[in-house]
Amino acid sequence: MPLRYLQSDLQARLAERYALGLQTLKVRLRCQRLLAELPGMEALVIQWEQRLQPLLTTTVTDNQLAQLHQQHVWQRITQQLPVQPDLFGMVTSVIRDWQHLFNRLALTACLLLTLWLSQFAIAPKPTIPVLPHYMAVLRDARESPTLVVTSARLAPGHAVVKLFPQQVLPAGSTLGLWAEDPKGQRVLLGHLDSSHLQWTLSKPQWLAIASAERLLLVDSTAPYSILWQGECQQLRAW
Repeated sequence: MPLRYLQSDLQARLAERYALGLQTLKVRLRCQRLLAELPGMEALVIQWEQRLQPLLTTTVTDNQLAQLHQQHVWQRITQQLPVQPDLFGMVTSVIRDWQHLFNRLALTACLLLTLWLSQFAIAPKPTIPVLPHYMAVLRDARESPTLVVTSARLAPGHAVVKLFPQQVLPAGSTLGLWAEDPKGQRVLLGHLDSSHLQWTLSKPQWLAIASAERLLLVDSTAPYSILWQGECQQLRAW
């Protein structure tokens, strides 16, 4: 085993990328051999796996998925109709009327079904875990992991960002999370504090994350004061 693998900094970086699944197959197999020889590196991997465990808590229920899918279907239908002033207005009105009727019928059916099911002891369906599409591990000036940021696309036009602090957030600052592309252009994703660690993204914000080279945590009172930063990684296609 080369002596460079005894360096604590290199072990920490390899353990992080191993736990995040960002290594090639060849590098991952080499890390597995190192884990068998280096108990300290194996402990670092376990720590990262424990940190990433809460990532599966971003969930969406069956009803939410169905509602988002229905909204997307109606949007696609109205977009594909020929643009004719009179005909388009009539068709849109008919679609709207049918949609309102369908919603009323669906609501009535749900109420009746709820009343009927209330007679039985039925356990609620488990929520569906939504794995993130993008992730960034933000680090401070000492290269210590401070904040894990994930983003998931639930449906077309619906995305969320969720934060997992590894340290206490700086107090007394107005913190802004920014996405920066390879050209240095930045897009503000939102402001955060200890009680605001998850929010919905607009389409421009989601696209900014998809094209980002890194994510930055900036003190908004001093726009050029970067507190933490980290490379933005795509975990799966969307």
